[in-house]
Amino acid sequence: MIGLGIADALTTASRTPATFLGLESQFGSIAPGYRADLVAFSSKFEITETWIAGRSSQGEQSM
Repeated sequence: MIGLGIADALTTASRTPATFLGLESQFGSIAPGYRADLVAFSSKFEITETWIAGRSSQGEQSM
């Protein structure tokens, strides 16, 4: 819709807001020490699972 590739779209949705809010040392990247809030999606961009603070939406701690 806006002409961004997937990598740029994901950065725009994660790292850019974290940096704007001054939270780039906790959010916006997948790295040790960062909060594990993640979304997994299929090749059709359907959400398949989420993790909040490392806890799976399916009830398992997997991070």
